[in-house]
Amino acid sequence: MIQNAKVVGENISPEVYARQEPGIERGNPQFVMSRSELMAFANCPHKWLKVGSGFERNDASEWGSAIDCLLLTPSRFEIDFLVKPATYPDAKTGEPKPFTASSNWCKEWLAKNDDGSKTLIKADEFARMREAILAFGDSREVMAILPKAKKQVMCVAEWNDRATGITVPIKVLLDLVPDASDPQFGKVLFDLKTTTNASQEAWQSKVFKMHYCEQAALFLDVYRAATGEDRLEFWHIVQEDEPPYEVAIWPLSTGADGETAASVGFVGLGRMKYESAMERYCQCLKTGIWHGYNPNSQTYLEPALWMINK
Repeated sequence: MIQNAKVVGENISPEVYARQEPGIERGNPQFVMSRSELMAFANCPHKWLKVGSGFERNDASEWGSAIDCLLLTPSRFEIDFLVKPATYPDAKTGEPKPFTASSNWCKEWLAKNDDGSKTLIKADEFARMREAILAFGDSREVMAILPKAKKQVMCVAEWNDRATGITVPIKVLLDLVPDASDPQFGKVLFDLKTTTNASQEAWQSKVFKMHYCEQAALFLDVYRAATGEDRLEFWHIVQEDEPPYEVAIWPLSTGADGETAASVGFVGLGRMKYESAMERYCQCLKTGIWHGYNPNSQTYLEPALWMINK
């Protein structure tokens, strides 16, 4: 169902990856679906349709994007980000004061340096980011992976839906792609994530909640279709966003023959979920019906088992 896949290039910025063709909005079959767009659609098709598309950053995504850039494509940092000074000189005393947008000196600095195309970073946050980047050096495995991999590799493809006959463009952005000939990592794709808790139990829950298993399956499927390479595994390099910026590496289970939960694996579960979401999306495109949270108003809410036990 994935066809016409190809690698677009590497060192692609998140903003470039997020772009759509002018005039192409959600609900248009030519809208290029990413994993995040697809999962937002799956959560509530009607809400997804009504919310405008575009690349937006919150505090968490700003931190993650900056860490990605500093670690994977540091030459792009000054292109995509602007670090504000920690202080400015007081007009009367010349003494340093904390940078504030209410100061005339700071306003002039922003007018001179900020053209609106870059993400502004506070000086103290940038200092923390540098500490976080240094913390990756404590992981021998990460240090072994980085020099052997292409970074920020973008691929595009098409989803050919069997039931509706609709073809939907899709895109993926891979953080780390080691050379296929590498004996240790040649069958692996890596994704860099930041989180508050990188422990096994916490990350297992987040993989499901944040649809990272769908990302893994989609990225593997598109990249294999684009290259013909035998990529079988998807690993997360996870770093906590508070000192000491602990790093963990969590490979997602790929499953095996059988019908148990263990045999499906996280990648298999993700594949079932993203394929189901694509099928629903094509049905919406065909019918023009975009359901909300409860398409059947006669669906009654039931108490969860833990509520009864409590």
